[in-house]
Amino acid sequence: IWRLAQARAGRPVKFGTCCSQVMGLFLDIHTPKYTDHRQAIWDMAEAMNKELLALRDAGCRLIQIEEPTVHFWSNTYGAASDEVKFMVEAFNREVQGLDDVEVWIHTCWGNPNMQRVIENDSYAASFDLYLEALRGDVWTVEMTDRQFRDIDLFGRLKGRLPKKIAVGVVSHRTLQVDRPEDVAARIRRALEFISPEQLIVSSDCGFGRQGCNRDIAFFKTTAIAQGANIIRRELGLP
Repeated sequence: IWRLAQARAGRPVKFGTCCSQVMGLFLDIHTPKYTDHRQAIWDMAEAMNKELLALRDAGCRLIQIEEPTVHFWSNTYGAASDEVKFMVEAFNREVQGLDDVEVWIHTCWGNPNMQRVIENDSYAASFDLYLEALRGDVWTVEMTDRQFRDIDLFGRLKGRLPKKIAVGVVSHRTLQVDRPEDVAARIRRALEFISPEQLIVSSDCGFGRQGCNRDIAFFKTTAIAQGANIIRRELGLP
């Protein structure tokens, strides 16, 4: 928001990434103005879309949208339910017009005080929705803390996925810093099912929201880079 304000004021500012969460916010909204939660979600999607387009116009070239509600609700109501179909429509409304921006769709299974709070954390029900129905260029998936469950789902489309996949190769729920060798092993596991050209490596989720301290977050992040460099050497890449 500060960067957008600076840009609107005509002040020079460099930025390339913005992270946004809208569809899940309705869970925390309590207001007598709305009696229909769908209208609240849709109004937020339209309002946020205006802000995202303004960020694009100000120079932002990569925007990540935090959108785990689709997989939560797919596991609860079913991927073909009206509830889930509406959430997909609302997400696509939020990112409408961002065709010249790289849009990341972030998913995870929660991070309140680094706790696991979901029992059914499978991507199986929502897999096709994230790949095909939601507009975006990159889909981030939590994998390390889930022991890479569901990674095999990507195998049937290896080399021809409609989106790039950002795989979590360090956990956001453990305080033990990951070794680069462990990160490299996880990347090798991901490469069994996702081609190098379509694989991005990241953390399972962000380190904020009552997460680990900055030192641990820093060293986990450097482990990602070091582990990726091990694999780059093995693949003969720079």
